[in-house]
Amino acid sequence: MIQIEALPDARLRPYEPGDLEQVIDLKWQMNLADIATGLAAGHVFADDTDPSRNAALQTVSRHIEKAAQDLGAVLVAELASLSILGYVALTFETASTTIKADRRNYAYVAGLVVREGWQGRGIGTSLLAAAEAEAARRNLTRLVIQVSATNSGAKRLYDRFGFQDVQVIMSKAVSSPHQEI
Repeated sequence: MIQIEALPDARLRPYEPGDLEQVIDLKWQMNLADIATGLAAGHVFADDTDPSRNAALQTVSRHIEKAAQDLGAVLVAELASLSILGYVALTFETASTTIKADRRNYAYVAGLVVREGWQGRGIGTSLLAAAEAEAARRNLTRLVIQVSATNSGAKRLYDRFGFQDVQVIMSKAVSSPHQEI
């Protein structure tokens, strides 16, 4: 167990199957917040995210399965054994052959969520630090994460943690010949 410095009653621990419902609810609430933030910012793809709880279930299940397949890790931040405040899912990936051979294997933060109202209290930083420690333990030299263009709070956290922009993925809507313009 790892204590969260800023929250003495909180700790990080490995995910357990009994955590599933709370982790799904965390992901679902994050999806809904991302949609609202994106729409408020006028982001053209903000409504692409499926707002259903089932979509959150599918994403969380994929994170857990992928972490289990490649001996990754899923950790939760828990407050006094009562409530899950956040989670991180870490998987291990191999980059394309255009990357130098000694740098191809990396740790990927497949999911990182902190409960709304608990952000800014060191939980995300603690989860990222645990992910980085696990990557280092496995002799990996890179930790990779993606963030939505409209999630400025997460982007600030990742910048403070030392992540750097490496790629920008851009998207454009394409009209099909069968759609009215």
